Amino acid sequence: METAQPHEGEQGQQGPRGPRPLHGRINVSGIVRRVRRRANWSQRQLARELGVSQSAVAKWETQRTTPSPLMLAGVMALAELRLEPVDETGERVAPMRHFAARDAARRRYPAHATVWAEGWWTPADAGMTPWSSAIIARSAELGLPQVRHSSSRLVRSKTPGGLDDHPTWDELVADASNARRPPPRPRVSIPEWALKDSRKSRNRRPQDF
Repeated sequence: METAQPHEGEQGQQGPRGPRPLHGRINVSGIVRRVRRRANWSQRQLARELGVSQSAVAKWETQRTTPSPLMLAGVMALAELRLEPVDETGERVAPMRHFAARDAARRRYPAHATVWAEGWWTPADAGMTPWSSAIIARSAELGLPQVRHSSSRLVRSKTPGGLDDHPTWDELVADASNARRPPPRPRVSIPEWALKDSRKSRNRRPQDF
């Protein structure tokens, strides 16, 4: 397989032996030429539409350089084509969901990790305190699950519904509800410090406490 260097000004992924080709198994040269044929454009006309030089287009077609994935998607869009990931059977692979649950700082969980709910939220080391049941009941009333995440493949089955993605917040709440019924909320006052999360946990939303 021939390799090609990224286009000037664009960075390719670095491998142990230098930049890796961005095209992989994609015939980038053939795609660019197919776009020009569908649009009936010369290299100069395509370059003008993309805001690049004619020599850049020529280098793509001769595999001396490779456009970035974003640029390649733009090239294909000019001919009403789409650049989409597919698996080895040709089935389309959907991107990960944008509206999946996030942590208290609005950060996404690691893409390779499994995210699940493990009952209702309690602060660390609260299990043996007299107000632990009250906190669990309060968390259930608020819809506040104890969110866990792990990159271990051994916990893949914990994802709600076996979803091959990160769950939404509502799915985590439903998962916590199905896994554990909250106890009746006892008449115990919860000290303010017990509701604080000194570890800046990923387990809750900032507006909840």
